[in-house]
Amino acid sequence: MIKSWLIALLLVIGVLLPGCATTIGDMKTFVDTADGYQLLYPNGWVPADIKGASLGLDAIFHDIIEPSENLSVIISQVSADKKLEDIGDVAEVGKHLLAKMNESAPKNSEITLIEAKSRDSEGKNYYKMEYKVKFPDQTQRHDLATVVINKGKLYTLDLSAPENRWNKVKDSFYTAANSFSVY
Repeated sequence: MIKSWLIALLLVIGVLLPGCATTIGDMKTFVDTADGYQLLYPNGWVPADIKGASLGLDAIFHDIIEPSENLSVIISQVSADKKLEDIGDVAEVGKHLLAKMNESAPKNSEITLIEAKSRDSEGKNYYKMEYKVKFPDQTQRHDLATVVINKGKLYTLDLSAPENRWNKVKDSFYTAANSFSVY
């Protein structure tokens, strides 16, 4: 009963205040009613200024203490009848994402797909991919990405941290990736 009341309250707040955030435990809730998505992100993170951002960048949050730990939401247009499965299964989409990352990464970077999973939530298919990036200067990052298509939009949530911080942040990253939903 209390759980359903809390969910109802969050939805009401989300409808009344686009782009609002509330705190639940060690995570905050972000609801973007204008673009139709919501997610949890770690407490102690703050939104970054994205004025003038391009490529569909809709939101960025980063850790106050370790600003290179971040999440971003990118929204791209697709045809209104397109489904995530039309692009391919989760492994194919994971490989496609890695190919795109390789195009934009510095030359001689190594990007490795660790895991690719799908989940169904309220009739929508979400693909979650985990990968590592090793740059030519030997720095390494660990990322989680969740993608979903809804109403002619491809939503991509990406969470990224330095590899040496991964064990400390992975639980909150998984929570954020699994909480991402569109409506």
